[in-house]
Amino acid sequence: MTYNNGIKKERLREAIKLFYQKDYFSAYNIVYVELRRHPKDTRLFCQLGIFASSLGLSDVAENYMNTLEGKKHLTENFFKDQITKYIRTVNDKDLHEKWRNYKRSRNKNERIRIAITAPLCEGKVLEIGCANGDLSTVIAAHGIEHYGIDIDPVAIEIARYKSRMLGLTNSRFKLSNGENLDLDDNTFDTVLLAEVLEHVDSPEKAIKEAIRVCKPKGKIIISVPNGYRIPDPEHVRIFNKDILNSLINKHINTSVKWINNIPSEWVMGWIINHKKDVSMNKEVIWKRSQNFIPPLPEKVCEYDEMVTVIVPTFNREDYINSALDSVLNQTYKNYEIIVVNDGSTDSTETVLQPYMDKIIYLKKENGGKSSAINYAMRYAKGDYIWVFDDDDIALPMKLELQIKKFKENPGLDIIHTSAIVFKQDSGYKKIVDYWEAESIKQKDILKRKLRGSFFHSPTVIAKRKCYTKVGDWDESLVRAQDYDMWVRIARFFNVGELRIPTVYYRLHDGIRGSSADRISISDVHNKTLKYHKKVLKKMYEFPIDDIFKELKDKPLNTSLKVEAYFKRAKTMAFYDLNEEAKKDLSKISEILNSNKYLPLSRSSILIIKWFEEKVNQWDDFEATFQVLSILKLINNSSE
Repeated sequence: MTYNNGIKKERLREAIKLFYQKDYFSAYNIVYVELRRHPKDTRLFCQLGIFASSLGLSDVAENYMNTLEGKKHLTENFFKDQITKYIRTVNDKDLHEKWRNYKRSRNKNERIRIAITAPLCEGKVLEIGCANGDLSTVIAAHGIEHYGIDIDPVAIEIARYKSRMLGLTNSRFKLSNGENLDLDDNTFDTVLLAEVLEHVDSPEKAIKEAIRVCKPKGKIIISVPNGYRIPDPEHVRIFNKDILNSLINKHINTSVKWINNIPSEWVMGWIINHKKDVSMNKEVIWKRSQNFIPPLPEKVCEYDEMVTVIVPTFNREDYINSALDSVLNQTYKNYEIIVVNDGSTDSTETVLQPYMDKIIYLKKENGGKSSAINYAMRYAKGDYIWVFDDDDIALPMKLELQIKKFKENPGLDIIHTSAIVFKQDSGYKKIVDYWEAESIKQKDILKRKLRGSFFHSPTVIAKRKCYTKVGDWDESLVRAQDYDMWVRIARFFNVGELRIPTVYYRLHDGIRGSSADRISISDVHNKTLKYHKKVLKKMYEFPIDDIFKELKDKPLNTSLKVEAYFKRAKTMAFYDLNEEAKKDLSKISEILNSNKYLPLSRSSILIIKWFEEKVNQWDDFEATFQVLSILKLINNSSE
């Protein structure tokens, strides 16, 4: 029997039989072949959704069933019969344990390794052993045409899902064996073997295949765990720099360029593929691209609103051109750039001359970053506002990914992302850190803001209406002015995040602040802390149920209110805002005095114990008396 669009049920039945036999590679491969032939057929989405649900990939399954309209086929007997049988495997813990590693979060050093690897890639990139797509998405975020392969269909499904949810359409995947690639010779500019050779039976075959499919003068990048520093029962080979160098030299006579700033858990290097040049055939390239599974379809939505990019600058002649070039290279083109020269005394204006026909240039006396942003806002025409630093570098797809996220999620008003932290070293980006965007529930945003601004500010894009509501940037803040603004916006508006880097954040020794309050690199921490405390003092004026939103849902729950005051008091005391802390402690005393039996959470008890130690440092009789009184009330209540 054949569906109207040409898909044969017999092919799907064959895939289902192989799936029951746990030959997941063959089962998925059949469906993927049909998907390449019929990329819009929702019956295939339904089949992949059922497979995903059975293997414990609930997010992937939901995406197939809902976003891609696969759910409408569940009433068909062909799919209903499968669901009845597959339900037995949904809670098969042994089955799901196999793929736990794909679902875990990367640690910081792993993220740094990814951040070092991605910018080494050029042109059309083949990633052999893409696993769950964590590296794949960062490569694609650089605007690179990415192709990933893996032998495990679960890895492919997770990687495709991540790419879809991040809005990346320049990344494709397929099932394939890295030791025997079903790909044409000389077709990729970069071939990547990252964390692969330690898993395969024959590293020599994998390297030979990488050389074969890489173009002449292309780049081959290899990274492996360094000796026994990453113990893993799935590793079948152990490598170090000497072993890897010897293995490479067996197959290609070229020197390895080692990456020395990689975290010590890994060895990484790359080589140029010195082999005889060949002419490329466009038909071969076309066939090669068609062998990969098409990206998951996106929601149909128009997104062409203007973005105003505000770049305040003060004495950044060495960096401003790199920042502007990165904005001008965005894949999303509907933007305006407003550069505000905030009284620079160096050659900033001269450096900006080649950009004058591409930017709106404003010049004013020095007043600090906030005053420059406020000045630019008078001229801004965009529906979205992106305040970008004059010493950072944006990835090419930043605007496209964030505006797409806004359009697919119309309830979001402000979006922040991950960032890569670097230092410039002789013209080379030395990656030193990776800032991962935190995913926080909306009701907990301001509670998290009590501990600091977890947005990486150059990544933030906000709707214009946010600024209309909360007003100007605070010009009294020379540092932490962005923290203040994000707190004010988050109080009223919905926050979203993209867990992918969209900005390179530059570390350097240049002077910060304004001409009236110059801040050297050695004093940045102390000055930031000084202004950070000012933001917290402003935040203290918010009604407490603006910060602890659960109080609005349960206004009569006195225990929740006490816990909220305890948490805010601890934050204030931690930053030596002792008067604010004492006010909250007084409110706690009043509540406890009027409630003889009040159950308190373990969190509250631990905080008051923390205060018991803290008051010894205050040398403040009133605070000491408050804490001891609360302890007495708690003890009496528990008796």
